[in-house]
Amino acid sequence: NRITVTGPSVTFAHGFTAKFFRCEQPREVTLRFSAGDTYAASDLRMLPGAGGSLTLRSTQEGESWFLNAGAGAVCDGVSVADCDARVGCAICVTSYNDLDGNHNWRSGATAWTGAKGTDWDDSENWSDGVPTPESDVRIFPTDNAPKLSSATGIRSLVVGDGSGAVTLALSGALAVSDFLRVNDGATMVIDQPLSVTNDVYLASGATLTHTAGTDKNPYKLNLYCGRDMVVEDGAVITADNLGGSKKGAGTGGWGSGGSYGGRGNFGQNGGNPCYGSIREPNDLGSTGQTGNGGGAIRLEVVGTLRVDGTISSDGTQG
Repeated sequence: NRITVTGPSVTFAHGFTAKFFRCEQPREVTLRFSAGDTYAASDLRMLPGAGGSLTLRSTQEGESWFLNAGAGAVCDGVSVADCDARVGCAICVTSYNDLDGNHNWRSGATAWTGAKGTDWDDSENWSDGVPTPESDVRIFPTDNAPKLSSATGIRSLVVGDGSGAVTLALSGALAVSDFLRVNDGATMVIDQPLSVTNDVYLASGATLTHTAGTDKNPYKLNLYCGRDMVVEDGAVITADNLGGSKKGAGTGGWGSGGSYGGRGNFGQNGGNPCYGSIREPNDLGSTGQTGNGGGAIRLEVVGTLRVDGTISSDGTQG
């Protein structure tokens, strides 16, 4: 289920399926893959270590080996030969050394630098200009976290690289025509609709959330996924305590909970009648006696949704 390479030269004689497949070594490393076989990994990380190099090639020069990678594989700076990655998600990197015979590898991803500030639409904050609908986008941890404020379209998005905390705030709608991956330590604050045509992958330590809502600004987390979505163990989608202090029908009192989408906990007043849909609640939660209600999460997944982590929209106790 987990494969970590530590040797300088490794040959894989047969294909395999792994949850994690990683190699990060500060020396010269060559990995050879059996021609004609398929290697699948939902979480792929192939990086040359500091001062090192990493080469991926076939056991038979000129004959393809097949790579079925999950969304957002991290493979920047590797050298690759005869790799056919069309059976999985595209491998999108800022740069790599193409030794010929490769398919579904894309270089030239634009990376967030935050050199001038937090504005997504400022070209000086990017390594290769403001992203366009054809751009593969990488958000790395920097002192200035990016903020997107207007409707935008891009090709793919990887948030974080596992090396530290980074937050991407969406106050404008974002359409991603390929895949989305959110890595360990990365947070997306989704206040406007996010649409992803293909796969969504949340690594352990990733967080999706929205801004606390108010009557004037009822923020909600609204995510569409056109294929499969994975929430790994340790990943979190949360709207806990983000319903604001909304009053009105169903508001709890004297120790009872709010009753939006389901009857709140009984208190001294016996609780309040339920209001709103119990099957498809689409509004922010009401308050209890004192605490805020839960926020709102809507996930529309066309394919398979696998949840090993946490999805939560609880109100505050009180």
